[in-house]
Amino acid sequence: METQLDIINLLIKRHMNDVVALIFSLLDVDSLRHCELVSKTWYVFVRDENLWKRRYEKERKKNPHFHEALYQRGKNQLRGFFLFKKLFMARQNTEMNWILGKYLTFSVDIGKFSIYFLTMDAKRIALAIDGNSPSIMVLNRWTMKFDCLLTGAIQAPIRQLQLQDDFIFSSHQDGTICQWNLISKQLVQHIQDKYRQEENEDRIVLFHAAHHLLITCDRPYLPTVDCFPDRYVEVPLHFDTRITIRRFVSPTEMAVERIENHSMAQVMRLESDAKYFAIFIRNPTILKIQIRSTEDYQVVRELRVAYHAHVRYAYNCGWLVTVDREKSITFWDAETLACQCIIPRHCFRNQVLEMVLNSTHLIIIDIYRNVYLLTLPYFVKSHVEFYCLFRTSQEEHYWNLCFDELQIVTLWISGSNQLRKLVVRDFMEHRLCDRALPH
Repeated sequence: METQLDIINLLIKRHMNDVVALIFSLLDVDSLRHCELVSKTWYVFVRDENLWKRRYEKERKKNPHFHEALYQRGKNQLRGFFLFKKLFMARQNTEMNWILGKYLTFSVDIGKFSIYFLTMDAKRIALAIDGNSPSIMVLNRWTMKFDCLLTGAIQAPIRQLQLQDDFIFSSHQDGTICQWNLISKQLVQHIQDKYRQEENEDRIVLFHAAHHLLITCDRPYLPTVDCFPDRYVEVPLHFDTRITIRRFVSPTEMAVERIENHSMAQVMRLESDAKYFAIFIRNPTILKIQIRSTEDYQVVRELRVAYHAHVRYAYNCGWLVTVDREKSITFWDAETLACQCIIPRHCFRNQVLEMVLNSTHLIIIDIYRNVYLLTLPYFVKSHVEFYCLFRTSQEEHYWNLCFDELQIVTLWISGSNQLRKLVVRDFMEHRLCDRALPH
């Protein structure tokens, strides 16, 4: 009688495995693990790698950046069978380690190169090297092995980098943007967005590549006064900003789709996620945060907040975060631009130097070099609690901070011999890795 009530067993006996696979695909990861304990028949079926792979592909669509990074790491470090099941285990361990503030720290020597800043994606870490011949060093993120050195294209200093699939984009102080193919290690194209230049005036092009579009903004370049490369000294807004939208006709060819002129304005930052672009534009008194379509870059919604010298902002995965003049931290829903939560000043008393946001965490760096963490979206339902992950040393240049759901990467410079190191704080459970990470 019990056997007849086991519908899964009956379906398998009748060779209706596709129906069983469909049923199991509707379950979450914890339920699948419990199903392994029901019987030997269930155990064998649930252990099928294709079942876990299909479940992983479904999860990947919800958070593609995180799961792509997790998958790339898993290919390098999770050996043996059942890769996709191990990836789910690694994800849960990583989430718990963030909540507990647990991570493994290791460093990688990169020599005496003068590093301007760094960036990373699911596969690689790229570093902009300043000097007589500006160049780009590329490392494999998961093995930390040297991949290539891209140099010789433009002599002007590099001011921004972005990795996008198998390409890397760099903007230079003379207003040029270069696109390199990381497979062939060749420069495939460069564009010039410097529309006007006053005498002895350097220009910079702020850009962002995503969703088959390249968004570029031409503006004056001035030395930074605080710690991040997209933050510049306050200047009178006597200039206009031109935004150019290019669409990728092919991986190495672009066509100008539209040009916008914004009078008396400066673009501060460009961001994107799976659904939208976010562009932050300031004039002397107002910061406009525009949510734009990924199809044609048209404005979908716009939020206006008062602009001041200490305003901070971030966007990712449908969340907008701003810090106002009173140092309150506000969370906005990008779908409606409705205020979801306000964290009052007394919850975080220190001045915010910078905010970085991903799908699950908000990192705040204060003026005392402390790095704080707030886990999302728990703040909506429970008591707001920031905890200090770590404090960077005087030698650790935290304005070169990159982070995602797996790691925080910073640049460290030795005062005695000027050796550079990448300091990696790794939140994935290291016992799942077959190789020993370097210290």
